[in-house]
Amino acid sequence: MTKRRLQKYVDREVQSSLLKRLCVHWCLFMVANLVAMTLWTRLIDTPTEPWEATFVMTGQRIVPFLLVSFSLAPVFIWDAIKLSNRFAGPIVRVRRALAQIADGQTPKAIEFRNGDFWKSLAHDLNRAFVKVFTSDKH
Repeated sequence: MTKRRLQKYVDREVQSSLLKRLCVHWCLFMVANLVAMTLWTRLIDTPTEPWEATFVMTGQRIVPFLLVSFSLAPVFIWDAIKLSNRFAGPIVRVRRALAQIADGQTPKAIEFRNGDFWKSLAHDLNRAFVKVFTSDKH
């Protein structure tokens, strides 16, 4: 049975760090494009015009690019959160099982959802849990 992901933001530390990094990269990308567009306009289109003309022409050309980029930013952020859930979610479940062990409980079998990364980790931990917790009872 497939379990649906109801919560996408499950590990604040990891997912926030990833989102911050994504935003920094996106801002650097935007600045690089603005510089490149300005230089291109100056060197190719307005080499003899005053800088003011270069800036005006760059502004006119970059506005559609900025509109599309800002429109797509929420899609990229949402997709990054969903992707990060595929590796943050499994680790949250592993930590929960380890906390149960630390509290003297026998953990339930760990199940990762379809699409999660590290399925072999769940399999290996479940094998270890069976070995450790069934051998104690004999």
